[in-house]
Amino acid sequence: MKRKTRGNGQGCAYRRGSSWTAQIVVGWHTGEDGNVWPIKRRKGGFSTKREALEYCLQLRDVSAPKARPTLQEVFDLWRAAYAPRVKPETMVCYDSAYKHFARLRDRRIAEITANDLQSCLDACPAGHRTHQNMKVTAGLIWAYALDSDLVLKDVTKNLYIGRGASVQREPLTEAEVEVIRAAIPSEPYAEYVYALCYLGFRPGEFLALKKSDYHEEGGVAYLVGGSKTEAGRGRRVPVPACIADIIARRLNTDGTEYLFPMRVLSRSGEFRGYKVMS
Repeated sequence: MKRKTRGNGQGCAYRRGSSWTAQIVVGWHTGEDGNVWPIKRRKGGFSTKREALEYCLQLRDVSAPKARPTLQEVFDLWRAAYAPRVKPETMVCYDSAYKHFARLRDRRIAEITANDLQSCLDACPAGHRTHQNMKVTAGLIWAYALDSDLVLKDVTKNLYIGRGASVQREPLTEAEVEVIRAAIPSEPYAEYVYALCYLGFRPGEFLALKKSDYHEEGGVAYLVGGSKTEAGRGRRVPVPACIADIIARRLNTDGTEYLFPMRVLSRSGEFRGYKVMS
């Protein structure tokens, strides 16, 4: 007959002299020699094994973090500490990924399970890259919470994001590009989209372009930009003749150093100036 065992984290009981002792593992410690040792909490003096086992639940509650912050509260603490260490565009990715955990924001982080996080991943309609960012973001938040003694374990290790699927993106047709061009006189920022079609920068790189990034050499106009990879930084992109007028207008726009900024309007629609477009 197979001996019945208790599940992980439920504790155990053992006889010590004439009484029983309740014991539960509350964490792990890595020694200087690299060996990992369990951190245990005990209470003895029970007359029966049943009483000792029942008390394991109380030992687990006693060993739980005293602070009971929500996921949103921990995220805010982690973000304040982590944002200065990475590039702004990297933090934008983490912020976007975190939005997909919105249903868990008001839950106590110590009570959130791997299944809770997995349900958010499964419900996210975005692509594989977003799922990867979600798992990375959750891992960083739980690592911070673990180091801060706000949770007892990291529940993000085995989150499944799938293998992903390659997506074939079809280029815009000439007719579609013409629709964008025709909308320039009436639609705000249509000229931005039209220029982006011909320059080939990533949207973030495009919006980060400054007037100082425009150059002319030997009668050829070009923009210097790019930030995603080492090879992509500082690359020269020629300005096609079809968008030369747009670039000229942007260069002659006062009140901003950026080529493609956002217009700031008051509630009444009054123009207030420019700011960087996210």
